[in-house]
Amino acid sequence: MTAAENGTDPVLVVKTIDFGYDDDADRLFLDCTDHVSVRRLWLTRRLTRRLLAAFAGALERSSPAVRKAPADARQEVMAMEHLMSLAVQPPATPPVSSTPPVSSGSSLSSGAPVSSGAGESPGVGHHAGENADRAEGGAGTLSAERREAALVSRIDVEIHPAEFRLLLHSADRPLASVGLNRGEVHKVLAALDHWARVAEWDIAAAAGWLDGAERAAVSVVGRNAS
Repeated sequence: MTAAENGTDPVLVVKTIDFGYDDDADRLFLDCTDHVSVRRLWLTRRLTRRLLAAFAGALERSSPAVRKAPADARQEVMAMEHLMSLAVQPPATPPVSSTPPVSSGSSLSSGAPVSSGAGESPGVGHHAGENADRAEGGAGTLSAERREAALVSRIDVEIHPAEFRLLLHSADRPLASVGLNRGEVHKVLAALDHWARVAEWDIAAAAGWLDGAERAAVSVVGRNAS
């Protein structure tokens, strides 16, 4: 009997995430750790597409700047927020929010429409590795105990005033809980978008501003290089 079958496999409260792509499986992976144990969670192309769309839509709907901007300037406002979020370094100690939840809750699954809405946050950065990027909130995964890998079949997303919370499920049980602040959602969105491109999944941009931010970043790098 496995630990999960014996009821001793609790939901992983995630502190750090390594993102990457496995070419043989043709799936994205999230190596999630609480700095004691680590579990690899697999994302299919369909669920990745739904998660990208859910994050992009939730960020847009919850942005005070977008609500104040003229309709024809909203994409540009979101693109600027996205670029600024990617430029900000994570704090040494991840913030914790105790704000009670407000009205938004939803689920993503590989075969159902998306609904959208986060606690202790992992922060996001990058590192070289097994085709991976890291959401950094402390120590890495090298010394952590490895738990059984699992395919994610559903993601519940809750939107709170100061944070987003994700609960990732397999077909039969919850696997991991992730809390993100707004800036970290932008960084996770960028990491997922990047690895979907690496995978050559040809997923259309989840939002016009995300594609615009990608072009702007390339343009800035080009100017700096010259």
